[in-house]
Amino acid sequence: MAPSEIAKQAMSDARTDPRAAHRLAGWYREGEEGLFQSPGMAFRWELRAAERGHVEAQSWVGWVYDAGEGVEVDHVTAVTWSQKVAEQRRPRRSVQLS
Repeated sequence: MAPSEIAKQAMSDARTDPRAAHRLAGWYREGEEGLFQSPGMAFRWELRAAERGHVEAQSWVGWVYDAGEGVEVDHVTAVTWSQKVAEQRRPRRSVQLS
């Protein structure tokens, strides 16, 4: 099975674009777009997206560390990622000018 053109483009973009890295991780998780199913590759790309601020990737990485899905359970790291998610999802206070 060969990667689709969409997957090839995502592979190229994923090095700098966290959205592409997150998308690529999902395809590796599910074995879609001509990619073989690989939890390790999924984690690699999801971590790359998370490190670049992608909130869904951060949430997933936190869950992986909490559950020990393919990595050693590390609750401290899981909480760290969860805090990053919470920070991004916290409503911003709007400034009102009088």
